[in-house]
Amino acid sequence: SNIRVLMRLAVHWAELGQLDRGKVLLEDAVKSASGPSQLMERKAALATFLDQYRVPDTKNMLSRLSDEYPKSAFVQRTVLDSRSIWSDDTIVSKAVNRLHELTGDDAVGWRNYEARRLLTFDPSQASASKVVEMLDRVVKSNPADIRAQALLAEAYETLNDSDAAIRTLSQAVDSNLVQVELYPRLIELLNKTGKPEEAETRLREFARRSIPPDRVGLLRSRVILLTNYKMLDDALRLQKPMTAAGHAADWTMLGYLQERVGDRQAALNSYNAALAAADVNDEIIQNAAAFLARSGNYQEGLDLLHKLSDKISMVNQQLLVAQYMVQSGRVNEAEGVLRKLTAENSDPAAWEGLIRFLLRQKKYAEAEQTLKDAQAVAPGNSNLKARSEEHTSELQSH
Repeated sequence: SNIRVLMRLAVHWAELGQLDRGKVLLEDAVKSASGPSQLMERKAALATFLDQYRVPDTKNMLSRLSDEYPKSAFVQRTVLDSRSIWSDDTIVSKAVNRLHELTGDDAVGWRNYEARRLLTFDPSQASASKVVEMLDRVVKSNPADIRAQALLAEAYETLNDSDAAIRTLSQAVDSNLVQVELYPRLIELLNKTGKPEEAETRLREFARRSIPPDRVGLLRSRVILLTNYKMLDDALRLQKPMTAAGHAADWTMLGYLQERVGDRQAALNSYNAALAAADVNDEIIQNAAAFLARSGNYQEGLDLLHKLSDKISMVNQQLLVAQYMVQSGRVNEAEGVLRKLTAENSDPAAWEGLIRFLLRQKKYAEAEQTLKDAQAVAPGNSNLKARSEEHTSELQSH
């Protein structure tokens, strides 16, 4: 009956590729809620879960939730902390105003959300000046407020004051040894302003900082930054513990790093672990196949891709096979696969794959004819129509 436990279980199912199972679990929890307080809490948890996995129509659900509980600061924060609503200024403004009324003018929370709203929907220098005025005293009174620091830095950037933005982010990471979310932005800004040595120093600091294991996104961002800076020993050291959770993406990254340092056997073991993971997907399989090709095992990689037939559609499988062939330098074979695919299928994805291939090979006349053929085969397909406009524009430029 504990909603936090149910939420963790729902996320567990979603991470294993069973999103619907997690959704049903939380929907059943809403139906079995006892009392208005528990019902509100469970509705908020369901909306948060759906938002986390970008389920369609979640934005409207969050808007209805905000309207249903206008006197709940908890609900308004839940709505404002979501991703879905931040494409709709009307929903955001309504929730911010409600939170402002509920918590008072001196509260920090509504100020942070209002600052984000201004920078999102009206990223002008006038808005940035308002944000600086709104958050300057917040940051001075509470240097540990990471969200306010990040927004203040963004406002300074909008005002073309990179030095103030760097100073704000630096003070934030130096004043709080636990909250390390701002390191990636600080490193990016130092690079952008021509300070690569300072960026590298901050990255080494970032590598030494402790990050909880449940902050997967931040942990992965750190490894990618280290890899981009060619700090492969640090990247490997930090990546190895991340495979404990058994996610295919983490095993794949470990394999990539091991390959980069020349340990191909260890890389092969890691890619095999990725393929055996419960959340393996077509992108992971494609990466493993590409590794096999680079290791001189082209046929093994091709066989691996052919095994995808029980995981994805035949068209998508053949598109991946063609891409693999191109990456392996077998361009003519790839074209044969794509032409055979379009000859046997009316699926717009197959035609789009062939058109993209021909454009990349600079076969513009053939691409133009294939585009016409595709439009004749699937004249009413909206996706193909949108892509056709892009391809037509590209063809015209040549």
